[in-house]
This record gives sequence, structure tokens and C-alpha cells, in this order.
Amino acid sequence: MTLSETLLASGYLTALVSSLYHEFKPGRNFQRGFQSWRWVRGLEWDSYGTSPHNLLDVSDLVSPEYMARFPALHEQLSQYKANRNVWRQKGESVTQIAIEEAIRWLNDNHDQRPFYLHVELFNSHEPWDPPRRFLEKYMPNATGPSFIEPPYDTVPLADEIKQRFRANYAGSVNDVDYWVGNLLDTIEQFRLFDNTVVVFMSDHGAMLGEHGQFLKGPDKLRGQVTHVPLLIRAPDGPGGEKVDGFVQIPDVMPTVIHLLGLKPPSRVTGANLWPPAQGDARALRDHVVQTYGWVGAVRTKEWSYSEIWKPEAHQDQYRVLPGAPLNIYKPQLYNLEKDPNELTDVADRHPDVTRQMSAKMKDYVAAGEGMTLGSFNGKPSLNTSEGLYSK
Repeated sequence: MTLSETLLASGYLTALVSSLYHEFKPGRNFQRGFQSWRWVRGLEWDSYGTSPHNLLDVSDLVSPEYMARFPALHEQLSQYKANRNVWRQKGESVTQIAIEEAIRWLNDNHDQRPFYLHVELFNSHEPWDPPRRFLEKYMPNATGPSFIEPPYDTVPLADEIKQRFRANYAGSVNDVDYWVGNLLDTIEQFRLFDNTVVVFMSDHGAMLGEHGQFLKGPDKLRGQVTHVPLLIRAPDGPGGEKVDGFVQIPDVMPTVIHLLGLKPPSRVTGANLWPPAQGDARALRDHVVQTYGWVGAVRTKEWSYSEIWKPEAHQDQYRVLPGAPLNIYKPQLYNLEKDPNELTDVADRHPDVTRQMSAKMKDYVAAGEGMTLGSFNGKPSLNTSEGLYSK
């Protein structure tokens, strides 16, 4: 059950503007529940621009040495460069193009019946390729290959490459910040803050060099990646307050539904955040659960723990022989009070803690088993006697 479908059924005008190309891949159907949707194309692997049969020259993006280390990048960067040749005719970044689409929608519809406008920006996801004016703030007069795509591997890199990665990332964030600011200015221009709930949130963070890593991954479910911004503004809500507590992304929908005075559908599994936001400490969680594929993480104020939460599925994914030890992922444990940056794994030193944290994860998964069949990654069953889905 999605927020768009719930609000559509409640009489809202619903609209989606998205540059997240995964949403408009064939068969994804992320536009369900939206009366209007606008795809803004051209990032990463999206087949938006057409390059020649021979791959494009990407020497302006990576050095020959870097390409030799990561040869699979050539195809991806060639596609991205072909895309960029197209979308740069419309703006300095895909973020700008998407926000301008959202502003146009607001210009046309701000005075219509109650509406839900969802704006989805793929940036500041890699490739980190910010407009020059934003990059200049963090690396003035940058020259040479732009190094817009960091490796997913844990590998040593030259300091100048790492500095460029961080500058590119900061510039990409600045690009998002600037254009979201333009959207907020439009909301204020139409005086919509008086009767509108505005939510700003993110997908995931990036390692940016911690542990010798730069991006996300199943072995990187630590605070650098999983701690993401969430800001909620309601007309009658507390202003300028930072509330200390644990929040999960599924909590956003029931919170918005509550603020709009509506009843959440039965399949909503999150919690309404508004009582804690108003000072009710009794409503706060003592931990949260996060996943990346078949690897999950549990976080409390003191500990951050991760392990494979569904070994049989993980083993099948990586084609490990039945009965063989599963060495793809080793459980990790970090003491957040002594090691807030999660740099030292202490799982071997605290077996009792790892058992307790593992139990929290298994209890959480079991609590939703009847609804999710253990995962939304379940494949449709070909045997109708087994029901619509099989584990």
C-alpha cells in the first residue's frame, strides 16, 4: 500500500516528478497511485542518449590508470556521457531539470484541490558530476580527469583522487541543496506553508573514504551510509527542533497520514513519529533495523550490528555450495559509545552482544513474516496451490 494510492483514494490530486531512473525501468510501475507523472531522464545506466557502437572517449572522466584498474566502468561512463550530451541542452544538471518540472507543476496546480506532489531526485547519487560552479566551492580551478565514479571495491587510491571524489560529492550535494531551495521558495511564494506538510528525506549516505571505501554495499551498513536526513515541517508543528530518537523510513507514511487527519491502511508497518516529535518519549524506539539485500543491521544507542539475515537466500544468490561455510559476509559489531565512527569491528570480543542484537533482528523479521513472506524480494510462485507468492 503506497502513500500515493492512499491519498488518491482520499480525493487528493497526486503527482510524481522523478529523475530516479530505476523507477521507470520496464515493469517497475512506480507511478501507480499518481494521476500525473513526469520522468526526468539521463543518469547512470539509463538508455537515454545514444552513443556510437564503439564506446565513447571518457579520458576526461577517468585516467588511463584508473580505467585499467576498473575496466567495466568504460561502458557505464560511455552511456552516462551520451546521456549528458542530451540533458545538458536543458540545464546544468538533471537535478535542475527535475526541480524546474516540479515548479512548473506547482505553478499550474497549487490552487487545485488538496494535492500530493512527490519529487524524487537521483542525485547526489554517483556519478558525482556537479556543475562547475558548485565544484569550485570545494576544489577551485580543478583540472584533469573528473573522476565522477568511485569504485565499490575496498581498494587503495591516490590522495588526489580521493580529494576529487569528496569535492565532487560535496558539489553534488550543493547542487541538490540549491535547487531544492528554489522549490521551497516556490512553496513560500504561493503561501503553501500555511496548509502543507513538507517532508525532506534521503536514500542512503556514502562512505567517502572511511574503511578505504567510498560507496554503499552489504558490508557497509554503518552510520556513514545508513544515517540519512529526515526533516518534516507541518503548519502547526514544532519549529526548528531536533528530536533525538530512532526512526525508520516506513515511519514516514503513517506520520504524514496522521498529520493529514486520515486513517492509515492496514498494511502500514511503520509508526507515527508525531508523538515523539512533540515530546512523548514513551513512543520512542530503542533500536532500528536496516537491510541491504540479504544483509541486515540493528542499531541501538550503544551498538551497531550487522549479519546475513536470511542465509539460505544469500547462499543461493552467491551460489555457495550446499553445506559449505558462508564466507561472503562476516557479522560486524561496533561500540558506538567508544567508536562513534564505526571504524573498529569488535564482534569477536562481545559474543553475548552479538547474540542479543541478532535476536532483535530475527524478532523483527518474524513479526512481519505473514505480511512480507520474509522479504519483498520473493519471486512469484508458478504453483497456484502455494498462493500468489512463495518464499
